[in-house]
Amino acid sequence: MLLKPSESTIVSLLRSRGLRPTRAGRLILARLRQSNDHLSADQVRRELRRRGHKVSIATLYQNLRRLAESGLLVSFADSDGVVRFDANSAPHAHLVCTNCNCIADLPLDDPLVRQLELTPPRGARRWRGWSVRNARLEFSGLCPRCR
Repeated sequence: MLLKPSESTIVSLLRSRGLRPTRAGRLILARLRQSNDHLSADQVRRELRRRGHKVSIATLYQNLRRLAESGLLVSFADSDGVVRFDANSAPHAHLVCTNCNCIADLPLDDPLVRQLELTPPRGARRWRGWSVRNARLEFSGLCPRCR
């Protein structure tokens, strides 16, 4: 588990991206930055409620969208199509457990990833009219707990 970010760190991060440090935005970003567990919007809402913080669904989704647009969060659809939010915006791959659906980050400099040749040549970034802006790499298997 990562360390709980300080209130001043969260406020600074929000302001650095041109976002107002609203109560809901601070709570959501702090929750997602305190551990790397790739929560869905519903899970974020439940976690906040469990800690005594009520956030409306509309406010939650507005803040998640703004945080993702600003680059403070990365959103992605998991293998079941559920949109999840990741506070690790550095390039990385995901390890997904096919049993419990937990997701772990895998740095791109990890030997498992480095064995793959992931850097496309310049010409491959444009393909049949597409302009490729980013890619996602996902490994699946069983986590240590489920294995």
